Amino acid sequence: MTLDSNQEGIPVLAVVGYSGSGKTTLVVKLVEALTQRGYRIGTIKHAHTFSIEREGKDTWRHRKAGAHVSIASTQGEVVIVRKVSPNLQPEEIARSYIEDADLVLVEGYKRSKIPKIEVHRHEVGEGLFCQDDESLVAVASDTELSVEVPRFHLDNDQGIADFIEQKFLNSKSRASGQGARGSRTSSVP
Repeated sequence: MTLDSNQEGIPVLAVVGYSGSGKTTLVVKLVEALTQRGYRIGTIKHAHTFSIEREGKDTWRHRKAGAHVSIASTQGEVVIVRKVSPNLQPEEIARSYIEDADLVLVEGYKRSKIPKIEVHRHEVGEGLFCQDDESLVAVASDTELSVEVPRFHLDNDQGIADFIEQKFLNSKSRASGQGARGSRTSSVP
């Protein structure tokens, strides 16, 4: 798959915030809410270090021998291990590897230029990281904040899903029983 293989322009939205603010919890709730509405959601998690390959296992041995790409395949899943540029941005990852989703939710990448919702939790004790970021489209917080974008309570995942649907998804397609990109939504057996 080439970097430009997905020309449909799947919307990419980041959920950002300081460690312990509740990013993962919000992403999970949004995936649940949006999939219940008939949307296909892809996710990308920014990790500082991560590897599924374990020393001595077959795919590790393939990569150690020099394989540029290694794929592990089961009856229901495929995992691709591929070395990429350390500067690969989430929209490039989505365009390269996600072709059948209506929306890609990204956890992290707070310095990227993609639209983002910042998660803010009072007990974390930090101000907003993205307050002056032009890409900030909303804030989810457990406390009142003075911001120039819509603010939702952290527990209002349905309200945030409504906002995402209105701003990033075509709800007319979903209303006709199809996903936002016009394809029938279905579960893979």
